[in-house]
Amino acid sequence: MLLADQVSELIGHPVISRPCVDTAPMLEREYALRAGLGFIAKNTMLIMPRAGSYVLLGELLMDIELPESQPLDPKCGQCTRCIDACPTQAFVGPYVLDARKCISYFTIELQGVIPKDYRSKIGHRIFGCDVCQEVCPFNASSKPRPGDTSLAPHPRLAGPPLVDILQLTSSGYKRFVKHTSMRRVSRAQLMRNAAIALGNTKSPAVVPPLSQALLENQYPVVRGHVAWALGEIPSYESVQALNHALTQEQDPWVLSEIREALENQAQQDD
Repeated sequence: MLLADQVSELIGHPVISRPCVDTAPMLEREYALRAGLGFIAKNTMLIMPRAGSYVLLGELLMDIELPESQPLDPKCGQCTRCIDACPTQAFVGPYVLDARKCISYFTIELQGVIPKDYRSKIGHRIFGCDVCQEVCPFNASSKPRPGDTSLAPHPRLAGPPLVDILQLTSSGYKRFVKHTSMRRVSRAQLMRNAAIALGNTKSPAVVPPLSQALLENQYPVVRGHVAWALGEIPSYESVQALNHALTQEQDPWVLSEIREALENQAQQDD
C-alpha cells in the first residue's frame, strides 16, 4: 500500500484504497486504455509503448477524483498477424475475440469437456496460449535479450513432462502450482489438458501411461479426454486399451468417448 500512502501524503488526508492485480472482476485493459498507458491491439491485448503486451496490469482503487488521461489511438495499421496466426481462428475480426474458441479459455477457464473440434488445435499446450502475442511486431523488442533471465520462463514450468502432469498426485499438484498462476486450474483440468497434449504427440511411447489413466484416473473428465488421446495414436496397443476400458467403464460420457476413439482407430486403419 506504499502508493496509497504516497497519495495520502500528496493530498493531505487519508484515502480509502484497494489494490487489484488480476484479483477482481474489472475490465483492466479498458481502464489502462483510458489511463493512457497504451492502446488496444487487434488481438484485444493492451500494447504499451516500448513494452509491448507482456505486462501485468495492476490497479489501485481510491476514493478521490483524478484528472482524465488521453487514450492512445490504435497503431496496428494493416497488420493482421495475430488474427491470421490464431490456431483456433478465435478472432471474429479485428479487435473482436470469441473467447469460446480461445485456447486460453479451453485450458484455463473451462472446467468440463473441451469440444472435439478444438482438441487437435490445442497442440501441446496445457495452460494458456500466447500465439497472438508471439507474432505481434510490438513485442519484438520486449523479448529477453541474451543473458537477460528476468522474463525467461521458469525452468520448472517451461516444459514439464506431460506424462508427469497426467499422473499428478494431490500433493504433487500442490507443489507444481505453488506460487504460480497455474493455481487457477484444478488438478483434473491439468490432467485433462495433459491428456489432449499427449494425444497430439501421436507417439506410441505415451500409450502405456494413457492406458493406465483410462482405467485408473478418478476423474471422468480426464478419462474421457484420455480415450480421445488414445484414439489419435494409431497402434494395436491403443485399440487394446480402449476395448478393455469399454468393459470396465461406467460413466456414459466416457463410454461414448471410448466408442468414438475406437471408430477413429478403425478409420485410420482403412
